[in-house]
Amino acid sequence: RGLFPLRPINRDMNNFWTPDFIFEYAEEICGNPDNDFKFDLDVCADSENAKCKKYYTIDDNALLQDWDLFNFCNPPYSNIEPFINKAILEAQKGNHTCMLLPSRTSNGYWETIFDNAHVIFIGGRLSFGGHNNTKGSCAAEGSAYVLFYPDTIRDPGAEEKNKVGWIHNKIIKGD
Repeated sequence: RGLFPLRPINRDMNNFWTPDFIFEYAEEICGNPDNDFKFDLDVCADSENAKCKKYYTIDDNALLQDWDLFNFCNPPYSNIEPFINKAILEAQKGNHTCMLLPSRTSNGYWETIFDNAHVIFIGGRLSFGGHNNTKGSCAAEGSAYVLFYPDTIRDPGAEEKNKVGWIHNKIIKGD
């Protein structure tokens, strides 16, 4: 399995709009300080739901593109892991990415997240819209902002995890 395992993406099942208030808060805490705390790039969007002037569509394939200095990414939830791996690579190049992800912490990719990102859990469940700004249904689980920054990426040569585990290490480390 490669770094970016590509699965077919169902456009209708993965094209939900990020709620404006969630995006605006993400900009406040993660946006580019040299650009009025705005993001430079919306990594997963289309012409109807893009949150930034610059955005990549499914046809652009953000996984094969260079990202900007400050990025927002609400990836297709059917294929999250390749976007996590890409955000880590971009952080290693000095870029910052705020991802909006379901907080399904039992999924294996969350170990990678906890080792390489800051996480802010969002209380409650979000309501995502759909095509033509139609009202969406409530998400089945909670959500989290996942922040991949150059200073959050774990050094692959770092010492092994202790017996308590990776989540314990992350909580103790803090900000």
